[in-house]
Amino acid sequence: MILGELLGSGGSSEVYAYTEDKIVKLYYEGYLKDNVVWEFEKTKNAGDQGLPAPKVYEMIEHDGRYGIVMERIDGTSFMDCMYQFIINFEGREITGNEVNQSPEMNYVIKETARLLYNLHCTKADLMDTMSSSMTRMVENNTYLTSEEKDYVKNMIDALPQGDYVCHGDPNPGNIIKTNDTTRLIDWVSCVNGHPLYDLAEYILMFEYGELPPDTPAYIIEFISKNNQSMIDIFLNEYSRLSNLDLTNIDAFIIPMLASKLGGGSSERQKEFILKKIRSGLNIA
Repeated sequence: MILGELLGSGGSSEVYAYTEDKIVKLYYEGYLKDNVVWEFEKTKNAGDQGLPAPKVYEMIEHDGRYGIVMERIDGTSFMDCMYQFIINFEGREITGNEVNQSPEMNYVIKETARLLYNLHCTKADLMDTMSSSMTRMVENNTYLTSEEKDYVKNMIDALPQGDYVCHGDPNPGNIIKTNDTTRLIDWVSCVNGHPLYDLAEYILMFEYGELPPDTPAYIIEFISKNNQSMIDIFLNEYSRLSNLDLTNIDAFIIPMLASKLGGGSSERQKEFILKKIRSGLNIA
């Protein structure tokens, strides 16, 4: 297999050009084959049911690394759109009202809400559920005590349930604006669940997401001062479209933080999140 240019990279994989209409998502050495199979099967399952997931063609092994050959979706990610806006503020005073006054940023955020609303209106029988996914990750968590895990699992059981299609990871890097449409990529976290699951994930991204260590200080300041505005615009647009009662969204925060604790976050970030979880559990 001859790979083309490196198109991008993330915490677990690199993406290479392959053919005119295909790419190879190549996971780093040591990444478990079972995890690759899980992503392949979940993405295929979503696509087979008419959901807007990239087509997957085959699993491969290249130089000791596992990978997936999948559909190439050319366009600009919403993450790139946001950063192109933010870099204009290098060297300028940041007040925290920049996003509210920007038609470009409002479009990206509101389009995310519209994309998720349309997805939540779609019916499909996915391979995983919101509750089983969170419970499984909490059980595998090495940072919580057994008592804390049991407490979180009870919180998960008490959440509003549903069989809606949820993407599970609607971050701006997973939303691609093409010439004629907007596409969601990276469907490994898709589940049947309640729409609030995706909305809470969006909130967690801005409130608890960790930027790369080499991120310029002005970008960190911009996001810190504008994150609540971005959350408010997103939730207001989703609420306008759906009339969904957002009252219970806070109930998702602690269970979702607990299910995501670990991964590639820095130790400092893990300690920060763990402190937040334990304050939310309020175990006597």
